[in-house]
Amino acid sequence: MSKTPEKKQIPLLLQLAAERLDELFRLADLTHRAGRCRAMRRERRDALRAVVSALLKRVCLQADGLAVQLAADGREAVPLTVEGLAGVAGIGVRRAKRVLYDMRDAGLIEVKPQWRRRAGGRTLLVTACLRRLTRRFWASLRLWGLYVET
Repeated sequence: MSKTPEKKQIPLLLQLAAERLDELFRLADLTHRAGRCRAMRRERRDALRAVVSALLKRVCLQADGLAVQLAADGREAVPLTVEGLAGVAGIGVRRAKRVLYDMRDAGLIEVKPQWRRRAGGRTLLVTACLRRLTRRFWASLRLWGLYVET
């Protein structure tokens, strides 16, 4: 018996999604957002591909597709922050925010703040937002049926 650790099996849904990322660039709502006349620049496409790949690696299918980051001990999952997502994707925080805004506006990702606390006249975000890939995302990759089954 070998003592080498076995490689974790990635669910088929996530494997297929990673293979079909180019399907996203066929969505006019994403590539020509906000009435743009010309297509998305290459740098922006590369950033989108990096962010979606990072999100797919952190999607928790047991939690209805939430993007999470495992704690150091591997026992807890916490919502993935923009800074964490940018670090994993290998891009800057501002570029990651732009990609998330584009995805949200195109209906590919759902973003919900968790809790808010009032401090005087200001409202403070206490924890990271919950991010979930939407039905439109999975349908654009032709994976909605498999997502529901999974």
